[in-house]
Amino acid sequence: MKKYHLLFTFLFLLSLSLTKLNAQVSINASGGSIKGKEGSLDYSAGQLVYETANGTSGTITEGVQQPYEIFVVTGIDRVEEKDLTVSAYPNPTHKVLTLEVEDFQPSLFKYHIYNTEGKLIRSEKITDTKSTISMSKLVASTYFVKVARKNKILKTFKIIKK
Repeated sequence: MKKYHLLFTFLFLLSLSLTKLNAQVSINASGGSIKGKEGSLDYSAGQLVYETANGTSGTITEGVQQPYEIFVVTGIDRVEEKDLTVSAYPNPTHKVLTLEVEDFQPSLFKYHIYNTEGKLIRSEKITDTKSTISMSKLVASTYFVKVARKNKILKTFKIIKK
């Protein structure tokens, strides 16, 4: 009896070693490895193959990385404070972002620029109805511009700097 148990265990372990297990396999446009003193990093970019399945209760997209974001992309929206209109353009931008705040009193408003990690990049008072913000020294990335009055955030814009 012990021989059969030992034989069965051996065959089971042998069959597991012969099977190939894959987790999160993808075909990518680019990728590589970086090694340094502190460790190593593997990266990939541009997943080429994915599949989307639709059903009555929703949609699912298979893939290695699936971001989930909800943002107002237009950058022009009304703020719920005495018909105050705040807009930021052009989006995406290269060098200069124009921030327009209509019907306001000077020095009551500020803008704050944050990176995607939530780090404050710049904060200044808005002194005119149209303010130009230099984006030329910032690296190409996504930023969040928040317009505030007395430390209350009135509007947040998602700005793409190319």
